[in-house]
Amino acid sequence: MVLDVSDCYYCHMWDIRILDRMGVGMIEKLTPTHPEEFEMARANRNASPQIFLEHLDIISMLFGIFGVRFYLGFGTLLGAVRDRDYIRGDADQDLIVLERDEDRLIEMLQYPYFSNSGLHLARCHGKWLISLTKDNQYTDIYIFRPDRDNYRCCDYTIEKWRLDRPETINFKGHEFLIPAQPESYLERIYGDWRTPAIAHAKEC
Repeated sequence: MVLDVSDCYYCHMWDIRILDRMGVGMIEKLTPTHPEEFEMARANRNASPQIFLEHLDIISMLFGIFGVRFYLGFGTLLGAVRDRDYIRGDADQDLIVLERDEDRLIEMLQYPYFSNSGLHLARCHGKWLISLTKDNQYTDIYIFRPDRDNYRCCDYTIEKWRLDRPETINFKGHEFLIPAQPESYLERIYGDWRTPAIAHAKEC
């Protein structure tokens, strides 16, 4: 989802056409700025779908500014496809970014767009995952890297064709990218995904 940022408040702070490439490294070199917020958000048992949606709105805008392509993933994808909503009781929100956009993602985290948004970098898990917090809730962003015919993140794989030729879904009034043929993908990772379960394990 790439937004038109011509009238965006953040764009008046920097001219995105002349952003210098910073040559920054991989995400494992990042240092979380608010690590204490992740533990607090993780312990939150009353996550609000409205706050997740606020996260998603901000992320959509920032990623659009920096040209970072993202997809709904894991439980967020499951809820979007099955329920057209967030899964009740889900503790986090899950997004997927490909390695080819990793430099842009890191660049975004270092510019005022990000710090002024209210989102904080609260966790970095090796080269696979970062967590952003706001209002005592967190969004996980998984970095999937090429691995032969798949993309891989931790122990999770997804066929390249699903993300190279994605579909879109209308979720909460906005269009988002999702893996192609999401039903068969959900079946592969969750089994009987149409029947709500108490929890779906997902950790690196």
